[in-house]
Amino acid sequence: MQASGTDRAAMVHRARGLLVSMALLGCRGSARPDAAVAALDAAVADVPREAAVEAAVDVPVDVPAPSRRVVVTLGGDIMLHRGVLAHFDEHASQGGVAWALNWIAALVGPREVALGWLDSPLTDAFRPPFAGAPPALGTTPAIGRSVARDLARVGLDGVCLATQHAYDQMGDGLTQTAAALRGAGLGVAGAGDSDEAAWTPWVTERDGMRVAFLCFTQRVQMAPGRNATHAAVAQSLDGARAVAAVTAARAVADVVVAGVQWNRAPFRPIGEEQRALARQLVEAGADVVVGTGVVAQGRVERVVSPRGDAVIAWSMGSMLSNYGAQWRGLDNPSPAIERVLVDPATRDVALMRAQFERMDDGRLSLVTLTANALWMQHGEEGVRVVPLRLLETNLRRARARAVGEALGPAVRVRE
Repeated sequence: MQASGTDRAAMVHRARGLLVSMALLGCRGSARPDAAVAALDAAVADVPREAAVEAAVDVPVDVPAPSRRVVVTLGGDIMLHRGVLAHFDEHASQGGVAWALNWIAALVGPREVALGWLDSPLTDAFRPPFAGAPPALGTTPAIGRSVARDLARVGLDGVCLATQHAYDQMGDGLTQTAAALRGAGLGVAGAGDSDEAAWTPWVTERDGMRVAFLCFTQRVQMAPGRNATHAAVAQSLDGARAVAAVTAARAVADVVVAGVQWNRAPFRPIGEEQRALARQLVEAGADVVVGTGVVAQGRVERVVSPRGDAVIAWSMGSMLSNYGAQWRGLDNPSPAIERVLVDPATRDVALMRAQFERMDDGRLSLVTLTANALWMQHGEEGVRVVPLRLLETNLRRARARAVGEALGPAVRVRE
């Protein structure tokens, strides 16, 4: 005969009472624990199945699932200029890039999704490096493999290859570069063995939050050469393909990051054309839009999107390059020297973090937006990124102020 609601409640109460009694007996060091267990078994045997379940699960079924968070960490362009590569052999035991960026490694946590832009091929087998006009970039395959391992060692998870230098070592070089990165355990976005693959996002997961990373460039400075049909770069001037790619990524991810390498001169300000494209990407589903290709940092904005909060970083500048190599603290550098070599803004580095929380209704909330300010140090030992606190006081203050002004009030800048 089925027990009434009152009877079930009484049975549950009695079972709970015996559970407490048994616990108390155990705590007091009872000499007869078997008796308590036997009594409990007898009591539970009298409780109908549904009442026993009710006793064990005392949580309402309509309690919402806890919200989840993820941190997306972004750096600027990594360019393996000749001045950057010159001292790699001296730091071979520490890894060339790992030595140059080891302070970055100290800042990137294992629960962050850290993304970077590699604007240099990891081979020199197909075009003479640092020759021609414009000069092709490249490095030996052995150093290239070391660079790939080092990028993983310093904490990067995914790397964009859709840059203006993507085809500097032809399509074959792009294929080898992507293979080296994947061989080091890194995700690759913006390039692939087909046009479709180049526009397919790399997707990873942290704490149940899926992050999709896709990127494209508005310009490629060299032709792919003989392997044109087997190595593709995500390239678009009008942005229509990028909007479609973001829409597709939105269907498979909780957070979508879209990177754009602008078709701009090194210091040319972001124009209305770029602003319109960034807004389109946000409307299509991008939660973070990141601009690169401009050698100095630009403003970061917090904007409203159809999914809640979004971030647009107009320019992340460089993470590692030979830019600013001839800056000597001159207030009025010679106009005969190219600006990228003397402007200290080209040596400012920012590691930016956007922490998102997925709310119970599926919308995204931007919890924090911060950046670590660093400095590209050019010295006899080579090019290395260091914290501002290692600089002399006047330079530290000047560069901290410059980074804060460049990124804008939406970002909390830390030294």
